[in-house]
Amino acid sequence: MNVQRLEAEAIRDAILAASGSLNLKPGGPGIKPRIRPELLTASQRNKWPSIGREHDDHWRRSVYIYVKRQLLLPMMELFDAPTTTDSCAARMASVVPTQALLLMNDEFVEEQAGRLADRAIAEAGDDLPQAVGRMFALALSRPPDQARLGEAVAFVRARESAGDRRGALADLAHVLFNSSEFLYVE
Repeated sequence: MNVQRLEAEAIRDAILAASGSLNLKPGGPGIKPRIRPELLTASQRNKWPSIGREHDDHWRRSVYIYVKRQLLLPMMELFDAPTTTDSCAARMASVVPTQALLLMNDEFVEEQAGRLADRAIAEAGDDLPQAVGRMFALALSRPPDQARLGEAVAFVRARESAGDRRGALADLAHVLFNSSEFLYVE
């Protein structure tokens, strides 16, 4: 089987699941997650709300995202979710640089990386190798090998020189969310 990238909805859901934010509440109305304010001018009828900070209600599974033809969620659009204006027998799977840029710069991904760091700290306490190992387990569904663990711990220690371990772990979480191992299934 060839390596296959997760679909747009599965990427968003995997980020939420790893960070511990995924709201599994079934049914109900669609959700309208945060979209950058400059994109909201395209929303005329049934206006999309301007959201400063997302919360639990916005972190439901991606299948519940409200679909608006003229205003697609950028993450969904960039990772090849089909538009609602055409029928879609099979999804395309593109690999373009803007996908990596979105994962590196998106507020949602950054916020969830911080939540993954918080979760690792809460579960591992002051034991940095254990916190890093927990992050690998949550994001990649496997523990790191010894070499990878050493590299990740060194990465966090180099970044926490200002005494901000949570920020350094959030940076590592961001790296994990951007890794091919997170985005692709073998």
